[in-house]
Amino acid sequence: MLLAGIDIGTTNCRCIVVDTAGRVHSIASQEVPMETSPPDRAEIDPENWWEATSSVIRQALGDAGATGNDLAAVGLSGLMHAPVLIDAKGRSLLPAQLWLDQRCASQAAALKERLAGHVPPLDLRTSVSAPKLAWIAENDPQALAAASSVLLPKDFIRYRLTGDLATDISDAYGTGLFDLVQGAWMTDVAEAVGLLSTQLPLVRRADEPGGRITAQGAASCGLSAGTPVATGGSDGLCARLGTGILPRGTKLIYLGTAAWVAVVDGTDEIGGIHAVDAGATTSTGAAMRWVRSILAGPKGDRFDYAELDRLAKDVPPGSAGVMFFPHLMGERGPKNIPSATAAWTGLTLGHDQSHMIRSVMEGTAFQLRMVLEDSFPTHAQTPVAARVTGGVCASKLWLQIMADVTGLSLEIPGEPETPAMGAALLGGRAAGLVEQKLLWRNPIERVVVADPAAHREYDIAY
Repeated sequence: MLLAGIDIGTTNCRCIVVDTAGRVHSIASQEVPMETSPPDRAEIDPENWWEATSSVIRQALGDAGATGNDLAAVGLSGLMHAPVLIDAKGRSLLPAQLWLDQRCASQAAALKERLAGHVPPLDLRTSVSAPKLAWIAENDPQALAAASSVLLPKDFIRYRLTGDLATDISDAYGTGLFDLVQGAWMTDVAEAVGLLSTQLPLVRRADEPGGRITAQGAASCGLSAGTPVATGGSDGLCARLGTGILPRGTKLIYLGTAAWVAVVDGTDEIGGIHAVDAGATTSTGAAMRWVRSILAGPKGDRFDYAELDRLAKDVPPGSAGVMFFPHLMGERGPKNIPSATAAWTGLTLGHDQSHMIRSVMEGTAFQLRMVLEDSFPTHAQTPVAARVTGGVCASKLWLQIMADVTGLSLEIPGEPETPAMGAALLGGRAAGLVEQKLLWRNPIERVVVADPAAHREYDIAY
């Protein structure tokens, strides 16, 4: 029996086809167009997520030599903090403000002042949904009033597949509107951002059933009507599930559009690893996607990422004095600074695109090291090792730079696209095909070790 895991990402949608033992049969990926405008906006039309999802499902099934009839269940993972407003007919009303969109800075500040001393304490940074919804309430009140439900990206896709209106605990908590202890929406906070309680979806566990594929959903994606779908979870939760069994104390680093670091401290409510979030950046893979786009040729030709690696690989550590500060859309860590901006320094007529590309890889690695040292005070003295997953794992050069800058030995599992893996596992659990407390193993396939000489050079640059 086969399972599909769908991961709705900030820059890519993916679908993985696995069997009930976690063996990968195929994986397909497609970029999603993101609209940005200076100085602080980043958004995606939810219809683009739906179109990309339909495409990658068909591609992954074809690559696995399977059809929708061969799938026993589907699970979903998705980026957090990007509210999707839909009307009573399920149509999206606005582009979704992404977690890295900073336009709601004034609303975040006003909410912090209005709700100071709230119990429980609130996370009201610009990256979470609550200030974004307050921005909509102030700037497009008609759209907010017309919304029958506020969903997260993976919930929007599940609604299109099954007609089910709900979210899971991890995504609900990420909105800044959900009391994790009480297991309920905080109606006073919802009111402060302009929402009615009726606009908030039902909340379930990620591994609970979330409906079945409808005839309309099947026709759009090549799936079979009646296939069970899990409620699904946030990309953070699914990444941890897909990483497999990790010892307590393991450092976990996810390198995708952004990067986040965590440390394993036990198991969570659905039997996966529980990791304490330690810090995050804003632009990691996003920075490379950006530099790829600005180096496009006169006809709009775009480099692929392998070409970026090829251009940068012969540039020595330090990029001949060019440094890149990767704050392309504010910064989350070590300090939350929504107004932070990016810069190149040290450029001369003697530099070319290869130095600029490598400096982006190095700058994002320096930023990760800052987060690590802030999160783990002993990191600079004893960096040791970390389990690393995410799309950046496709670049051997970038991973080597990450290891050389941080001093860590980077342990790369056999399948680094762990959110999609975790989503498939949730699908199997919701359908009763995988034991509730079972984690698939995702063993280490390779280890990227820091080069001592390069690490010394990067210490000076850092």
